[in-house]
Amino acid sequence: MKLWEVLKHQDRTPAWLARKVGVSKQYVYLVQQGKSPPSKRFKKLCALVLHQSEEELFPPNADPPQRSGNGAESR
Repeated sequence: MKLWEVLKHQDRTPAWLARKVGVSKQYVYLVQQGKSPPSKRFKKLCALVLHQSEEELFPPNADPPQRSGNGAESR
């Protein structure tokens, strides 16, 4: 995801983002690791606080692979 590149470029941390958008640090880390998909609300708030479009932060082809219940990647 481009979100993490933007955070790094702006010298921000996932913990900072969590505070700004009103979610837990754990949720942000789960999204970052691809263990939880980002919610529509999360995407919208990230775009607002980082002054980027949702499409720039969350391009559809850049999402990490989702994992099935047995830990194997699903496509």
